[in-house]
Amino acid sequence: MARKPEQLPKKVDGYKDPAAQLEDVIVERDDGVDVCSLYPRNCTDEMAATHWITATGDAFVDLESAR
Repeated sequence: MARKPEQLPKKVDGYKDPAAQLEDVIVERDDGVDVCSLYPRNCTDEMAATHWITATGDAFVDLESAR
């Protein structure tokens, strides 16, 4: 899911929030368990195989509900 520019974290004290450098993909599986994977923006094909993290079910929350 791509974020609109106004939804991206702002620079704080000259440093950009590391979370703004991540992309996310949420897959709704047939068994009802959602899977969310995070990976770096501008990730090369070689990096894509090893530079990711995945969470399932209730291990992650929607940003709006966490605010």
